[in-house]
Amino acid sequence: MAYDDVLRDACRALDVPESLATVPEGLDKELERTRVQLALRAAGLVF
Repeated sequence: MAYDDVLRDACRALDVPESLATVPEGLDKELERTRVQLALRAAGLVF
């Protein structure tokens, strides 16, 4: 959950849409995390 908080903070800072808070745990959550990571990378964030 802490990692999701960091991802959400980064999304807010870079104006990247995300739905991590509303997606239930499981495969769907993992897919949303991956999508968010790729979107943040495309927005210029280096992991």
